[in-house]
Amino acid sequence: MGELLDRHRNVIPGWVGLYYAEPLELVSGKGSRVTDASGRCYLDFFCGILTNMLGYDLPEVREAVERQLATGVVHTSTLYLIRNQIELAEKIAGLSGIEDAKVFFTNSGTEANETALLLATAARRSSQVLALRNSYHGRSFGAAAITGNGAWKSSQLTPFGVHYLHGTDRHLPAYAGLSDAAYIAACTEDLRHVLVTATAGDVACLIAEPLQGVGGFAVPPDGLFAAYNAATLGKLIIEELREAAAPLAVVGEVRGKGLMFAVDLVDPATGDPSPALAARMMEETRERGLLIGKGGLYGHALRMAPPLTLSEAEAREGLGILVDALRAVDAAATR
Repeated sequence: MGELLDRHRNVIPGWVGLYYAEPLELVSGKGSRVTDASGRCYLDFFCGILTNMLGYDLPEVREAVERQLATGVVHTSTLYLIRNQIELAEKIAGLSGIEDAKVFFTNSGTEANETALLLATAARRSSQVLALRNSYHGRSFGAAAITGNGAWKSSQLTPFGVHYLHGTDRHLPAYAGLSDAAYIAACTEDLRHVLVTATAGDVACLIAEPLQGVGGFAVPPDGLFAAYNAATLGKLIIEELREAAAPLAVVGEVRGKGLMFAVDLVDPATGDPSPALAARMMEETRERGLLIGKGGLYGHALRMAPPLTLSEAEAREGLGILVDALRAVDAAATR
């Protein structure tokens, strides 16, 4: 692994980060599990930063790819009729509930956001955009420009006039202790104030994540945005994780919706965000055979999003590992 790591550092930019003190090379996957180059198997609760939402080696997906490969036509162009694309678009349009819906396929969330920004600004003839604080929208020029998380804004140059709103910052003293209804009222009143004081009147769009992924899975209260797909297993994990974490001094908050959930790690003496304990937790879960992520505004949030194909047994297995690792980190930090 050392030789491969050296090769990585020789040709990959230093700002492309790697997890763990000894980075992993994942060589295969099946269901909710992946295997590294040494043969070690892990339950994956991070799924390529939410990209592999169906898990690994799903027979239906593999068979569809193999059928297409067998035709000899892997790619042509949208200049030609593509039957599978049309059929998928028809299915998506039908599920959307939007009258006369049209479907445009993109390669990533970043590209989707760029497309949405292009359409909105062109239609409204305005470059003014509303976004949420602590948000993340991608790494292209436009998407980074509207991102509300300083760690992911590599340049202050922007093609937009961006105004940032409240919605996931209830930890701030101005909002701490407010009920959901009171917080929603404060956020919407702030929006009205921004519209009449900070903008020139014609706003192109408001862009918002229902759950802020890179922002540490920060969740707006129900009523500000719609509630979330994967409720049963997510509820099981989040509720039991909250119960187990309640007596632990290193846990600040457990939050999430469905199968996107996060745990904040804090200094047990001060209650301040602790990136160091989050990093320790990454190593502890890896040792026990579970892969998770981290992030958040202060780098202290453990981020998890298991595949939608996760079984209840796997959910409970992962939960057990998380609780065991949290207890180990807490015991070491409060000695």
